[in-house]
Order: sequence, then C-alpha cells, then structure tokens
Amino acid sequence: MSLAAAGRLKLLAVAVLALTFVAGGGVGALVYRQSHDRDIEARRAAAERRQPECPERRTEADERMRALRPYRDLGLSEDQANRIWAVVESSRQRMDSVWQSARPLMDANLELTRASVRAILTDEQRAQLDARRAERVKRDSLRREELRQRCGETDSGAASRDAGPRGQRGR
Repeated sequence: MSLAAAGRLKLLAVAVLALTFVAGGGVGALVYRQSHDRDIEARRAAAERRQPECPERRTEADERMRALRPYRDLGLSEDQANRIWAVVESSRQRMDSVWQSARPLMDANLELTRASVRAILTDEQRAQLDARRAERVKRDSLRREELRQRCGETDSGAASRDAGPRGQRGR
C-alpha cells in the first residue's frame, strides 16, 4: 500500500469515527430531549391534578396517615404506630413553638438581607426585582384566593392561615 493510500485510509477512518461521534451525540440529545419533554409534561399534568388541600378539612386521621407514611412498609403494630404518632405530634408542637420564638429574628434577618442586596443593585435591577416580586405576590394571592373559593372560606377565615409558619407568603 502506498503512502498516499495509507493517508487516505487514515483520513477516512478519522472521518467515520467523527461522524459516528456526532451521530451518537445527536441521537443522545434527541432521546434526552424527548424524555425531558415527557418528564416536563408529566410533572405539569401531575401539578394540574394535584389540588392544594383545604387545611380546615384535614382530620387528625389525615395528619396521622401523612406522618406515618414513611413507616408504612415496616409492618408496624398498632402500638408502634400510636407511639410514633405521639412522637411526631410532640415534635410538631415543639417545632411550632421554636418557630414562633425564632420568627421575629428570621424576619429581621430576611429584611436586612433584602436591604443589603438592594443596595448593591442598580436602579434598573431594583425595578426588575420589584416587578418580579410583584408578579410573585400576585400569583401567590391568586392561588390563595382559588384555595379559599374551593374550600369555601371567607377572607377573614383564611387570613390567619395565609401567614402560615413562615410568615407572610408574599414577602
């Protein structure tokens, strides 16, 4: 085989290898995109099916079932389930107490952080941030109103729950 033929053969091998690599990348990207799109659609559909629960309609049995869900496949006896529920309920009450005492400090820290970040931003960036926040507040308000309507609440009945354990949601 001549030197020129060997060079052409080597060039052809490199070209085939490069084309194989590019084709593999293209197929991989296509498969990823299709699976990613399906995943996004599945998540969207699940979110549409999932409706926020009406908090006042939750019963202790609902809360108990939710709390025991991580342990359901362990074959708990009724006594174990009761004892675990007592531990979880006691923990929830302690966490509520901790949160109530920590909330003012957390809120103050959050406001300080926001003010410090705003001081770094330009006027245009602050305006963009304000617009984003206003959109989020509007979206959250619409969600709360939809929940109130579905759950049959009045504004006064839901106002205290809007704050929730983390304070005002629209902040």
